[in-house]
Amino acid sequence: MGAPAVPLIDIVSYQVRQEYTGTNLDSELVEAEVSAHIRLMNAISENQNIAQALQQFRVSAKAILSATNSGSTETSKIDDLAKSKAQQYEVVYALPSLTSYLYHDTAHDYEKLSIPVLGLFGGKDLQVTIAQNKDIMERALLKSKTSYHFEIFTDANHYFQKAKTGQRQEYATLDKRFVDGFVEKIANWILDN
Repeated sequence: MGAPAVPLIDIVSYQVRQEYTGTNLDSELVEAEVSAHIRLMNAISENQNIAQALQQFRVSAKAILSATNSGSTETSKIDDLAKSKAQQYEVVYALPSLTSYLYHDTAHDYEKLSIPVLGLFGGKDLQVTIAQNKDIMERALLKSKTSYHFEIFTDANHYFQKAKTGQRQEYATLDKRFVDGFVEKIANWILDN
């Protein structure tokens, strides 16, 4: 269910880029932001150069915030927002549940499976996207020679809720139920396998 097939660091990098898709931001700023995330995750994972990575993160965040500021926010507030963002990600990236599989390549695990697999994807999942994960998962499952079936729920987000955009901001506004047919698909697959 919304399972990654690439290391988490690749998913985060993809998500950061996607956040700025459709904006007029210079690609150099976006790539600096991606690099800042990668360096911070690596520094925390290695427990080295964290202060330096945080400083780079603040600089990148400030550049993005300044570029998207329509002139209504004071420079000192932009500095505060950049510092706050860096502190927030320092906490998130230090979570053991994240650091434990930051570089783990789950595709290798899929290659070793010998049981049937049901892969479920949300068509509006912007966290673990079909584009970044399904093909890699499928190649790994083909190597395993196990039977598998993929099911895509077109209007579902990462939590398999019916979504309009798939953006995280809308999560709290959505019906807390799974999309129609979700539970039935799982139940029928289990009964058949």
